[in-house]
Amino acid sequence: MAMFSIVATETSVLTFVSIPSIAYMGDWYFMQLVLGFVVGRVIVSIFILPLYFKSKIVSIYQVLRERFDSSIQKLASGVFFITRILADSVRFLATAVIIEVITGWGMYSSLLIIASVTIVYSLIGGIKSIVYIDALQFGVYFLGGILCILFIVYTLDLKVLSIFSSLVSTPATLSSNKLDIVHFGNPLYASSSFVSAFIGGIFLSFASHGVDYMMVQRVIVTKSLTSARKALIGSGIFVLIQFAIFLFLGSLLWYYFEGLDLDLDIDRQLPYFIANYIPIGLKGLLVAGIISASMSTLSSSINSLSSTIIFDWFKEGQIDSIKVARMIGLACSLIIVAMSIYLYNVVDSALIIIGLKVASITYGSLSSLFILALFKKKFKINHIKISFIVSFLVSILWSQSSFSWTFIIPASILSFLCILFSIQNKNILYSLIVIFASIYFIKNDKDIYLSGLDVIKAENFNSLRNKNIALLINHTSLDKDGNHMIEILEDYPDIRIKVVFSPEHGLLGLGEAGEKIDSQAVKTPEVNLVSLYGKKRKPSKEDLEGVDILVVDIQDIGSRFYTYVSTIKNSINTAKELGVKVLILDRLNPLGGDIVAGSGMLDRYSSFVGSMSIPIRHGLTVGELFLLASSEGWMYDSKDDISVIKYKGLARSNMYNFIDRDWIATSPNIPNFEAAYLYTGLCLIEGTNVSEGRGTNKPFKLIGAPWIDSPKLLKSLRSYSLKGIQVKAVEFTPKSIIGKSTNPKYQNKVCNGIELQVLDYDIFDPIAFSIILIDELNKNFPDNFNFLESNFINNLYGSSRLKDAVLKGQGIKELLTSNEKDCNTFREIRSNYVIYK
Repeated sequence: MAMFSIVATETSVLTFVSIPSIAYMGDWYFMQLVLGFVVGRVIVSIFILPLYFKSKIVSIYQVLRERFDSSIQKLASGVFFITRILADSVRFLATAVIIEVITGWGMYSSLLIIASVTIVYSLIGGIKSIVYIDALQFGVYFLGGILCILFIVYTLDLKVLSIFSSLVSTPATLSSNKLDIVHFGNPLYASSSFVSAFIGGIFLSFASHGVDYMMVQRVIVTKSLTSARKALIGSGIFVLIQFAIFLFLGSLLWYYFEGLDLDLDIDRQLPYFIANYIPIGLKGLLVAGIISASMSTLSSSINSLSSTIIFDWFKEGQIDSIKVARMIGLACSLIIVAMSIYLYNVVDSALIIIGLKVASITYGSLSSLFILALFKKKFKINHIKISFIVSFLVSILWSQSSFSWTFIIPASILSFLCILFSIQNKNILYSLIVIFASIYFIKNDKDIYLSGLDVIKAENFNSLRNKNIALLINHTSLDKDGNHMIEILEDYPDIRIKVVFSPEHGLLGLGEAGEKIDSQAVKTPEVNLVSLYGKKRKPSKEDLEGVDILVVDIQDIGSRFYTYVSTIKNSINTAKELGVKVLILDRLNPLGGDIVAGSGMLDRYSSFVGSMSIPIRHGLTVGELFLLASSEGWMYDSKDDISVIKYKGLARSNMYNFIDRDWIATSPNIPNFEAAYLYTGLCLIEGTNVSEGRGTNKPFKLIGAPWIDSPKLLKSLRSYSLKGIQVKAVEFTPKSIIGKSTNPKYQNKVCNGIELQVLDYDIFDPIAFSIILIDELNKNFPDNFNFLESNFINNLYGSSRLKDAVLKGQGIKELLTSNEKDCNTFREIRSNYVIYK
């Protein structure tokens, strides 16, 4: 019975609704974390449980009093109290939100009714009654999940094996399926990678089931250490099975709704299904399951909080009245409810993320104390307290950083032990170094990026002093503090700016796509400004007369058909013809540098929207790209005249969303990083008679046309496991927007289509998706869909292969295979010019 109580207690309503949602919107990556849960419980059973049974304690924090003193016991107990109040307020609020959706009750009514019922039976029965009720509640909501699965299978009239086959069998287009478990990636930053999730699961389970009184309370009421170990390890195995079942439920929901986006927030898919598709009788049971899960959590909190206050903060026998104990429990309950109401009015982030971070922040410090209790060596109490405070601070800073949240606990434990042993050994200097290095490293993990402009500025522009220079720049030529390059160079009078060149969209970035730009006034009147997207596309010899160095500093977005690359190429060619040296101030490729994707380009399709034979997503910085182009003979042959000031601080794999800087719209229709990422594939839509969202505030996120049947299009996309992207049906009306899109497709006409939202930039492939989308548009709407007569699609794609494959009905599998061959060839070439690791 204790085993089921443990499972019921840790399975809050967030688990009941979030796990199916994770599978619906993605795959089974959460199982990586669960595998760590099992290992963590085994570690607790071996090392921590013997401490509790040996001491015959009532509160687990009494172990700390016996090992250290009462102040450490109260410190741990106090942190537990705060953690549990905050974490369970979040959980309880999540319950009220879901119950409100299903039942139609008001938020405050949902909170108060559920709380009242739970408080009554919690305060009357005590912990042993709660253990039995927890087990019963677990059975209710677990049965509810099973019944949902059976209902879907019965409704679809399919065999489970055929459903599994459909979930697993995925076209080669996206190389993934709905049942994927193992994810790869940088574990330091990607919490879904196997290493990060597995290690995080171990530490989370060690903390939650080893030092969290709410969980341990279930174990220490068993008859013996052996029984406790069986219950704890058994609960881990059962949780593994439970999560697999609820993940399968989420996958079934995806299959049931044919992969369609339901226009719901995360965590809402199962409640929506229950409210709208389940028969009334079964619906009542499932609602009871959700309510029971939340009641289990709150009842556990009430009793564990009451126990820790009575046994950790008061002397033995000081409180022996059941009435007083119940009053303390009631007070704790009211605090949780009040905090839930407060959070309801102020929180606008995902509740599950808030709950995970709150628990992890304090678990590390608490775990450190119990790990320390295993050492036989004596430690000074003040040293322990200092180390505890530092580790707690490290946890807070880590939670605010971009590092994976799954490493909050191990980072906290490591900092605690490092500080304590260094202080204990009287190495104060080492302690201070560890403290400040940890704080600086975590606090500045996003601020360490320095563009080429930042780097040369830090060197006082030594390579440009006493030189006549030309600048090829635009509005993105900013340092980390937001200062524009022209303004910065005003403080260096010996650097003489002879001419400033600007690309498409102009120096200020205000011109719309394709708009011819004349010279614009700049702040320094004596500077000669020349537009390279007006009457001419490259500098003249007169423009560069007397210039020593051409300095290039423009934020590109990593897509072949973005015209900045063509402008830079033309400018460098002219400069090299005249013997003018070129200095590129490099910047991060916003799409990251590891991935190469999309088709190559045949020379006969070279144009200003694609002037190099490279894949659509080339994975190079501007500096790397032109070192390659110059050395491979794609430009004027004088490669020694190109120098690159490298950016610093980040790996080439990092995307722009990693750095702690606001996105500067690189062009009017690339207002944010998501648009830049989608543009890499969705720009292909510009070669068709379908709107790519220009004339709206969501360019490249909205795709549509008046003749599209949105549900039909979405249904046709169901056979593809569209991982990392959310797609929903929408209507939109393109309007004329001066400076962005004066004459958009289908101006002032209602367009039916889809809206895209990127959920995971590491796994979503916008190029493969766009190819699929174009193919499905042609299949579903052959009488309406067309490529533009100008054959612009061939310039964008780099060949006629896409158009031919779609119009001839050849399918896209072969097309994507040929793209990968192009990428492999390019990877071999570019490997010689990669300058970042």
